[in-house]
Amino acid sequence: MHPESEQFLEFKSLYSLADHLNCDLDQLQNELNVIKPMIKDENLKSIIELYEKLRPYKEAFPTVMSMITGALTIPVSSTTCERSFNYPEAKKEPANTGNYRRGRKEKIKGVVLHGTAGPNAVQWFKNPKAKVSAHYVVEKDGRVIQMVSEDDTAWHAGVVSPNSKYAKGPNPNSWLIGIEFSRDRNNANKMPEVQIKAGLKLVKDMKRRYGKQFGVYTHDQFETTRTCPGPKFPVKRFKDAIKG
Repeated sequence: MHPESEQFLEFKSLYSLADHLNCDLDQLQNELNVIKPMIKDENLKSIIELYEKLRPYKEAFPTVMSMITGALTIPVSSTTCERSFNYPEAKKEPANTGNYRRGRKEKIKGVVLHGTAGPNAVQWFKNPKAKVSAHYVVEKDGRVIQMVSEDDTAWHAGVVSPNSKYAKGPNPNSWLIGIEFSRDRNNANKMPEVQIKAGLKLVKDMKRRYGKQFGVYTHDQFETTRTCPGPKFPVKRFKDAIKG
């Protein structure tokens, strides 16, 4: 709904948000038909300016006013519009939408540490054939890439071995964030300190945002036959990072 967008106040571009907010679509179309000529000569710079412009007429445009309020207060990631991302220091490179599920069924309780077992994880998560994803990829040079909003369910730890202590619980993907650390094909290389520090900073930020119940897990706690995140991964440093 940004005024500088080429699709500003176009019905098709607003359909997903309207559907999410349970708006009357016919009423929305009628209101847009009136509003667009009203503001065509206005040099609006933000959605807040649009809100202020329409506020004197809020009773005439209840659906549009409701949508503006919703757009200002709900996470964009809970709609099918552009997704919200959570970590300001991460580069945003969205995964293919067929490789994760929108929304979550459980409250976030922790993060799973993974090793990529080879290069090109970012490209793979963008591939519609992958059917897997993680919220973040931390490269060996310390770059952090966010590929899925934390508000959505990435597919990174959904296979749970029968001998895992989590076998009878909810699917781990539903309550965990996933971080992939770029490693060699055996997940056995010594990890660069710049990569470790970037991951620690990210996990500490998650802990700050999600509170004292937030935990650190490894992929092999769920799928026990996996070597993931692999040897020489400094798991203790990550667990220590969220203490206190």
